[in-house]
Amino acid sequence: MPMTFTTCISAQDFGLASETMIPGFQASQLSCAAPAQIVRVDPCHVFDESFLQDLVLWWTWPDTRIPLYIAGPTGCGKTTSVLQFLARVHVPVISLTCSRRFVKDDLVGRWGALEGGFAWIDGPATIAWKTGAVLLINEFSLAPPEVWVGANDIFEGQSITIEKTGLSIPRHVNPGHCHRQLPLRYAARVGLQLSQPAGRQHVRPLLAYGSRLAQTRSGSPHRPIPL
Repeated sequence: MPMTFTTCISAQDFGLASETMIPGFQASQLSCAAPAQIVRVDPCHVFDESFLQDLVLWWTWPDTRIPLYIAGPTGCGKTTSVLQFLARVHVPVISLTCSRRFVKDDLVGRWGALEGGFAWIDGPATIAWKTGAVLLINEFSLAPPEVWVGANDIFEGQSITIEKTGLSIPRHVNPGHCHRQLPLRYAARVGLQLSQPAGRQHVRPLLAYGSRLAQTRSGSPHRPIPL
């Protein structure tokens, strides 16, 4: 299901000398609660035009279930470029970084002490699914492989099943109308970032999509927005 955007942002706001308009949301509608954050625009940030073109393609792709994979050397601007893009289209983001000890509970949530008792505390993926914020997972390749095998429901945009509570959390899918608690109309999206091993020749981020998104190169009716 495609997102229902509420405004368009000039490509000039992304540092490009172009009259193209990029779909997004109105800043006046923007609100979020922790751990989601509203990123401030860095006017000094310079986008790689090719990278931005692919990022816009993913952003406007009708099927919002498709995750975005970003690869590149450490320090080449993967995370910063995504955050600055989201800052300009006015969408909150929930960002986390993986480690070797990362477990699925770090995504979904866990039981914990709260206000003198125990309560379920939603994890970043669950919060993103409830609110529609973009979920940005840094260094996801550091996590044990079994974590990602067990998290296929997240990467495929399906409902999140919380085994410890028995609840199933449907993904916020941008229904196209203004919800009282969810004033912005966007779908939960997933971005996965990993660093390439030292010695690779790429000097800028590389993007990859699900196979259905790649079909735009071979006859899909959805076309990239020319920047």
